[in-house]
Amino acid sequence: MAKNSVIKLPNGVTIEITPDFKPEQINAIISSVIAGERFKPEKREREEVVRDPELIWHTSKKEKVAMFIRNYFSPTLWFSAKDLLEEQLQVVRSIVFGETSQIGTYLKRLYEEKFLERKTYGRLVKYKMNETFQNTYPRIPMEQMNSFIMSSIE
Repeated sequence: MAKNSVIKLPNGVTIEITPDFKPEQINAIISSVIAGERFKPEKREREEVVRDPELIWHTSKKEKVAMFIRNYFSPTLWFSAKDLLEEQLQVVRSIVFGETSQIGTYLKRLYEEKFLERKTYGRLVKYKMNETFQNTYPRIPMEQMNSFIMSSIE
């Protein structure tokens, strides 16, 4: 796979050229550098990528937590790590994702990766899905979700 090319100009401006740039885009970069302006690449339409739920589930515990959130919580609901643990215990009757502190770590990572919104109330931290999260993690039929969870217990 071709790599991006990074050019650092003497004035500190960094230009990144990706392999999918068209010749006219490269010419625009060169022209703007010569003119002393910063290049602003044209915005591309976002490509919808459908991710395989089974592959997501078997990637990491963080991904399992994300899939659980997507399928068991409403997109408008603010929830804490404790809320997620309680919902997990209600659904599975055992701990799959870890205790509250581990779940809190996964939620924090999802927040840092810009998948969740976060509010703090003193020591209480609440999270909510954002649009990126909803587009990245698919909702799946509950039967399929439950079979994923049960496979994690065995």
